[in-house]
Amino acid sequence: DLVRAVLAHGVELHAREGAPEAHDLALVRPRFAAALHGALAETRTHAEVAARLERMARLGIWAIGQPRYFWDAGDAWLGSLDEARVHRLQPYREMLDAGVRFALSSDAPVASYRPLDTVHSAVTRTTVGGQVIGADNALSVEEALRASTHDAAACYRVDDRLGTLEVGKLADVVVLDGDPFSAAPERLGEIAVDMTLLGGEVVYEAARRSATSDSIS
Repeated sequence: DLVRAVLAHGVELHAREGAPEAHDLALVRPRFAAALHGALAETRTHAEVAARLERMARLGIWAIGQPRYFWDAGDAWLGSLDEARVHRLQPYREMLDAGVRFALSSDAPVASYRPLDTVHSAVTRTTVGGQVIGADNALSVEEALRASTHDAAACYRVDDRLGTLEVGKLADVVVLDGDPFSAAPERLGEIAVDMTLLGGEVVYEAARRSATSDSIS
């Protein structure tokens, strides 16, 4: 009844689940209610399981993942979960192949808030101890950056003004001190932010940069 009431008022549904059983339950019941009141974009936060990908794609359900947990919790997962399950956690490559749209996020302050830490973990899927979890599901740098920018905006339906650098969109820009496309994958997290613009205004400038320049052109 609560889900029906939420959807009836035009509020989009976001479900948080991390276990296969919760995933299956969330995939069926909210969508039934959505069918009654008009389908809206739904998201699944903490997309830790690979179940029902084809159905998610067919229903247009987004997945939102936090790959930084490979680094933070991966060694514990390897020690406590069976191999078949652990190497299919956050199965981004399988999602792409199945047509499931997904976005990447940080889950800060529980995990690192730095977007490039998120990108690093989506690309390398390494743990603190140096192990790799589900190498077959690793993303390319381009795929991880897109999932952290354009697709992150699209899953909240604000890609008309955020997510890419285009005429007519908000001038929210980050200037990095290195090129993520040419950096070694294991060094992605070391790339720092030189400058941040919000709505075209400089709101952050690294000390080493501000010491040599008072403005940008």
